Amino acid sequence: MTLLSCIIIQILWAFSAKGQAPACEEPPAIDFGGIVSDDKSEYREGDKVQYKCNPGYTPIGPEWITCSGKTWTPAPQCLAPCSLTKQQLEIKNLLLSNGRRHAQLIQSDHTLEFMCSEGYTLTTPSVRKCVNGHMDLPSCISENIYWF
Repeated sequence: MTLLSCIIIQILWAFSAKGQAPACEEPPAIDFGGIVSDDKSEYREGDKVQYKCNPGYTPIGPEWITCSGKTWTPAPQCLAPCSLTKQQLEIKNLLLSNGRRHAQLIQSDHTLEFMCSEGYTLTTPSVRKCVNGHMDLPSCISENIYWF
């Protein structure tokens, strides 16, 4: 084998090996969700993966991400729902807008309207929004407070 053929073989091998190298690391893990598309051992330029959130969690961002320029496009987030118990409502003298008390599961970014039990008045706005598992409940004060 001549020196020229050895150089040509090395150049061809370098180009073919470069084309075989993975373009991206493993796709990022997300909280409260995961990848539902086919799993691969290596990810190349242009490969896509699909994410889904766990039941009850709200996806924010793209469902699919792409391997682009050796990195992944941003992965989605899975936002937690807010849970509200009958006991929480009773403690704060709150009712739901339908005048009842019962447990509720509110999706992130959704709102819920409250009112006070009889004999109590709202001191803060009645409509509250669930933000990634957290909702500030309104306050009710007794109408029977005497000011001296």
